[in-house]
This record gives sequence, structure tokens and C-alpha cells, in this order.
Amino acid sequence: MPKSQKDCIRGWRRLMPDYTFMRWDEKTFSLAEHPLAESACRVRKFALTSDICRYNVLAHYGGIYLDTDVELFQRLDQFMDCNFFSAIELYEEFEQKHIADLYLNPDGTPKDPSADVPHLEILTSTMGCAPGNELITSLRNYYNAIPPSDDWALNYRQHVNNDRLVARHLVPYGFRYVDQTQRLADNMVVYATGTFGYAFCPNPNCPVSYHHNAATWDIDSWSRTQRMDHFMDILGLKNTYQKLRQMRRKLISHE
Repeated sequence: MPKSQKDCIRGWRRLMPDYTFMRWDEKTFSLAEHPLAESACRVRKFALTSDICRYNVLAHYGGIYLDTDVELFQRLDQFMDCNFFSAIELYEEFEQKHIADLYLNPDGTPKDPSADVPHLEILTSTMGCAPGNELITSLRNYYNAIPPSDDWALNYRQHVNNDRLVARHLVPYGFRYVDQTQRLADNMVVYATGTFGYAFCPNPNCPVSYHHNAATWDIDSWSRTQRMDHFMDILGLKNTYQKLRQMRRKLISHE
């Protein structure tokens, strides 16, 4: 794990020393009991492994799930008075591509409840629920029902987009595809953008947390620069390396 993500986790512990923290990995989550997750690891689709793990763990234990590159600025106690919480993840393409006109009714409900709506989704890097939550259980069951296959896992993005899947599963509880805080059936809350930040969020406010969107699960598609940044981050030298690179660029530009 790179230093920047270890720093995020240390920040969680400083803010909330009274919480119990659990790292879910191959030692604490049995891949043998979840063959599709095992297939995903085998073909290096680690985001799929994370999706399967996240919903199985949350459905059983409840609690708060955080990606390791989520930086916290506030304690999360204020979000614990519901049965589920997460937030809107909005992309600028939602407006650019006129998604509302194509996919939604005027009130923000989907024209086709069985279809994914792109570019206005649910933030899965930060979410929490009570044990046995109905929504999370349905997501767990969705993934657990998929027959294990290396080919399916390798091409899983052709079949499922996790953030869109959660939004679609929330529609029966009253979720609308609008960037507003929504209190849904079964005491569930989806917050508007501006509560939990993320790297491409159109709302610059992020008083509670910020997801750095490191995308280490997609390292195979990284550029050489991204790989070098990650390597330096593991060594704890990323900031120094980036400053030196910026200095080199300035020197070249003045030559």
C-alpha cells in the first residue's frame, strides 16, 4: 500500500480512535468461499473483487466502508442515525450529454427502471449501513449469484458498473437521479455532492471527506508517469519526486 493511502488510514484512526478498524484482504476475506472474487483476482480485475467483498462484509457486519484513498476531515458519527448512507457521484458528462433528457422523466425518475443511468451514480468509496440492510443484501445476492468465470471477470465492465448498479437498486426505495440529498424508504439517506468530495466532483465543497480516486485497481492501464508516481508513493517519496519533476519542467521551459 502506498504511503499516501497509509496516511489516509492513519487520519481515520486519529479522528476516530474509538472506532474499530478492519482491513479486508486475502487474509480476512476468503476468496475460496467467493469463486467469482477469486476469478477476478486471477485476471487482475481487483475492483470486482472489492465490490464482492464490500457487499458481503457490509451485509453481514454492517458498519462503514472506506476506500483506502479516502481522506477524512470529520468524524462520521453524524451519519450513523440511519439504515444506510452514501452520496451522489456526479460527472460533468451528465450535463454535457443531456442524460436527463435521454434517460429520465421530469421528476428525476428513470424512464426505464431496469436500465443503468450514466454519469449520475452512487459514491461507493464511502458508504455505511446497519447489518442485514435490505439494499446491501440485494447487492450482495446479485454478485453472489453470478457463476464464477475468468472470462466474465475479465470483461465484467461490459456486464456491470458498480456505482450505477447501486443507483438502480435504490430506485424502488424512492431514489431520483437529481443532485439533492434524499431521504429514502427503509431509513436510507443519499447525500448530494458537496458532503463527500472526490477528484472529479463538480462541487468543490467537501467538508467531510475527499476520495483521491487513485484507481490502483486499474494499474494495468496506467501511463508510465502514473506508474512512476505510484512507485515513488510506495517508497514515501512521491511529493519530493513530483516537486523535482516540476522543477525540471520549469528549467526546460526556460532553456
